[in-house]
Amino acid sequence: MRHLISHRLRDFLAELIDDIDPAARLVEFREVPDGRYALRVDIPREQGKRLFLFRGLIDQALTNPGARTLVRSLLRAEVLHLGAQRSISDTRRVRFERTSLTCALCSAPIVGRAGVVFHFGVMAHRGCVGRTPEAPA
Repeated sequence: MRHLISHRLRDFLAELIDDIDPAARLVEFREVPDGRYALRVDIPREQGKRLFLFRGLIDQALTNPGARTLVRSLLRAEVLHLGAQRSISDTRRVRFERTSLTCALCSAPIVGRAGVVFHFGVMAHRGCVGRTPEAPA
C-alpha cells in the first residue's frame, strides 16, 4: 500500500515542480526512517541537494490547499535557488574558461573579461540588456 502512495506522491510532486519550471525534474523521492521524505530536484546544468520534508506535510498536500501552497513554495524556493547556483557556475565558467560563449540577446561572442550579466536566465553582454532590437549595436 505504501508503495502505491509513494508513486502517487511522486507524481503529485513532479506535477508541482513542472508547474513551477517545466525544465526542473524530480530526480529522487523516497521515504526515510525518521518520518520524512527525501527528495531532490535538478534543473539543466545544475544538480540539487537532497531536501527533507516531513511526511505529514507531503501527505496532507494532496488534499489540504494550505499544505499544498506551503509545499509549492518550498519547491519554488529550491528551483529558484538552483537557478541562482547555475548562474554562479556559469559566471565562474565564463571567467575562467578560454572558450567564448554567445550573448543570448545580440548573438555576438562573449570573450575574455567582457561585462556579462544573467538576464531572465540567459547570459548576455552588460550593454545588451535593455537595448531594443531596433537599436544600433
